[in-house]
Amino acid sequence: MQEKALRPRPRPDALVLLVVCALVSLLGLRIVLGQDRFLDSDELEHLNAAYFISQGETLYGSFFENHPPLFAWALQPIVRSSDFPDAMISRARVAILLVQLGILIVAATIARRLAGGLGACLAPTLLLAQSFFYQKTLEIRPDVPGVLFFVLALERMGAPIGERRARRYVLIGAYLSIGGLFTPKLIYAAVGAVIALSIARNWALQTRWRSVLQTLLWIVLGGAMVAAAVSAELVRQGLFTGFIEDAVVQSLRMTIDNAAWFRRGFIAATAGTDAATWCLSIVGVGLALHLCRRDRLTSTQRCEITILIVSAASGMLGLFMIEAPLPQYFLCFIPQCLILASWTISSAVAEIRARFGTLGASAALVSALAICTYLPVRDQLKRANPYHRQLDIIHTVRAVTRPEQRVFACWSGLYLTRLPAYRYFFLNSDVQRLLEPEKMERELHAMLSRVEVTTYLHDRNCNELPQSVRQRLRRTFAPHPDYPHLVFVRRSPGGVD
Repeated sequence: MQEKALRPRPRPDALVLLVVCALVSLLGLRIVLGQDRFLDSDELEHLNAAYFISQGETLYGSFFENHPPLFAWALQPIVRSSDFPDAMISRARVAILLVQLGILIVAATIARRLAGGLGACLAPTLLLAQSFFYQKTLEIRPDVPGVLFFVLALERMGAPIGERRARRYVLIGAYLSIGGLFTPKLIYAAVGAVIALSIARNWALQTRWRSVLQTLLWIVLGGAMVAAAVSAELVRQGLFTGFIEDAVVQSLRMTIDNAAWFRRGFIAATAGTDAATWCLSIVGVGLALHLCRRDRLTSTQRCEITILIVSAASGMLGLFMIEAPLPQYFLCFIPQCLILASWTISSAVAEIRARFGTLGASAALVSALAICTYLPVRDQLKRANPYHRQLDIIHTVRAVTRPEQRVFACWSGLYLTRLPAYRYFFLNSDVQRLLEPEKMERELHAMLSRVEVTTYLHDRNCNELPQSVRQRLRRTFAPHPDYPHLVFVRRSPGGVD
């Protein structure tokens, strides 16, 4: 009996292997540095809020929260898994790392449709090296899972249309709604993506405008189903009215000091550090227009690139409209831009390979990776500040308080596993502007009269409290010997001052 001829195994692509090596190196560096990175105050805000819920406090009731509820609910298994802040922080960071890996995988899936295996490896590599993506997806913040659901929606938008179109559009709407219930910052990029999807699909399939409205209705239906389910749960828990007041009304009123200055500063920072990838993204837009004119893109590619470009552009437009243009907002359009950048590099490398062979393409690819990653990685290595001092302060606060006692702080949040003294457990200058000064002053004095308020944490935001409150804080609390400028303990532990 004649044996069947064995098919030769395909040789691994040398260019893909080069990028995989860079990707693994960046991911390993991220894992090593991520667990030792300092704690941002936003991270402690979210962890504290989740912990308060686990101890019976009422979200939007006994404590203020201007974020949607999904992240605080999602953190419940973590804050209930241990009584020690170290474990909570490390487990939350591992969870965020897994979510961030999900973002990289989905981005690779989108890039693979546009640029094959090389693009699939380049997109996550560029994302890991982008400075704002690196910084903010290391942090325990709702923007990270929000972006995951947003890129999942983008992936479904760009996929070839099958027979079950309605089901796909409903799923897209659900993904967008879940992402928005983690972070409303996605609204500008999401609206742009939905509009681009509706128009691009209409052009690709040469259907009537009636199908555009049907697409929009299915997407709205998917989003409404998720919103209705979350609203029903809020009503069941008696939180819906508080949610509207805190997370909707107050959030719309919230601003930061000198937003235009922050906007210019953060744009300049990323434009300098990540100049190469932003330039490649712009080149990608020009390349897409050029190939469209020559009719060298498939309808699926044309549709997907249109969605990426329009959603990135609308996200960038939102940067100039929101009142808090902080680095985490950039996550709304960074993935789209860097997928375009990976497509640009892949197209250029393919052209070089056709003319100069694999060696020339490898040299070009290594050069591109070096240019795109050197400055961002060097910048992140400088920012790898350990958080051991912050943990020491948290442990100090735990040592001088009992679980039933309360801690007053403005913004540091360094009292994880203890309860807040004031409903506005983060009282930075942005929140202080939301409150009526006289009412806030009365409430703070009443809070300081409670015997269970035994500890006070000082930061620069405390200097903006009413003068009478600052004077009373100085009279009531004495500095702790280990941290005399940060931690203060009630002078008369058993009573009021």
